[in-house]
Amino acid sequence: MGAAAAATRLAELGGDGPVAQLTLGRTALQGGKPDAAASHFRRAVLLAKSAPSPEERDASAQAAFQLNEDLKRSFDEVRYADATDVGAIQRKLAILSALEKREAEVVGFGSGEWAIAALYRVAQGYKELAEFLRQAPVPEGVESAEYAALLADKARPLDRKAADDFAACLAKAEQLRVTSPWVAACASEGSGEPRPP
Repeated sequence: MGAAAAATRLAELGGDGPVAQLTLGRTALQGGKPDAAASHFRRAVLLAKSAPSPEERDASAQAAFQLNEDLKRSFDEVRYADATDVGAIQRKLAILSALEKREAEVVGFGSGEWAIAALYRVAQGYKELAEFLRQAPVPEGVESAEYAALLADKARPLDRKAADDFAACLAKAEQLRVTSPWVAACASEGSGEPRPP
């Protein structure tokens, strides 16, 4: 019996908890059915309120993290249309703000591994936003070295926020005694991002 059939059978037998819904969602995602996957992930998150076991809380947290993938993808896809596209930075910042709020919800589930993954994702987002700002195209008629210095100044607070968030990620991992690829990614300040299973 495959994973999808097993999870479906488990749900049919009354095992409609976060673990079953996470399994169904992951299976649907692997099968190229993102809408069905999102539905199962949302159900796993909703069931978190009645999830007494650590395994069920972990499943709910992982489902919530997975639901944030589309927002992360939207953040990654923002590009400058041209040198006059001043709205690109605002669009990227708005998406990051929304992502930060949703990742805080993941942290709230109390799952160590997924809390660290969520904290990493926010820290990495600020690091990427700083780099995005530094890479802004130079508008016509503006001296490039002067513009680069201005952008570097504007990026500095974002770099500090990213560094602070990576440090907070490591502190939380130590507090919760979590070891995972996400902790290593925080320690390397985003040199290599793990992918959710």
